[in-house]
Amino acid sequence: MPNVQKLILYVQLSSKMEVSSDQQANTVDLVCNNNVRNVKITGELPLATVKLINKLFPRMERLRISSGEDTLISLVRTLLSNRINNSHLFSLVFHGADDDDDDDALIKKLKTMIDNEKLLDNYDIEHRKFQLCLWW
Repeated sequence: MPNVQKLILYVQLSSKMEVSSDQQANTVDLVCNNNVRNVKITGELPLATVKLINKLFPRMERLRISSGEDTLISLVRTLLSNRINNSHLFSLVFHGADDDDDDDALIKKLKTMIDNEKLLDNYDIEHRKFQLCLWW
């Protein structure tokens, strides 16, 4: 995949498809030599998959995730905590809620988590047409 720069994945949650940490390590050794910069993921996204994607695409700059609000805080925490593994990443986009008030509450939770855990020094979060955009 040396010439692929944008990748769209549909992740389907299944107990039969769980990947052990040993399998993840072997997979990363085989395929992380790529130039994928933009990744879009739809479907249910467990944290193990987020960690794997972060390792599989070390040059990833932008990540767009369509996942439930209930997992959003932990996804952002995982991605920002592991920025050493992916120093190119600078933009996350998530599907927002149907209600602006819910998005405002989610933005407040994200800001609180990022600030309290000192995950980023300089960043911005905005609500744009049913999307939450975080960049640094």
